[in-house]
Amino acid sequence: MWPVYKWIHINTVAPFTNFRGKIRKWKRLVPEEQRIKRRKI
Repeated sequence: MWPVYKWIHINTVAPFTNFRGKIRKWKRLVPEEQRIKRRKI
């Protein structure tokens, strides 16, 4: 039971925390990319 619980915990909690970190990076990167695209258009 423990390895299964640990696997479920890794696949639910860890991706969520990584996803939060990616959102923080995207909030910084996306506005810059949108500015570049607007300049090209």
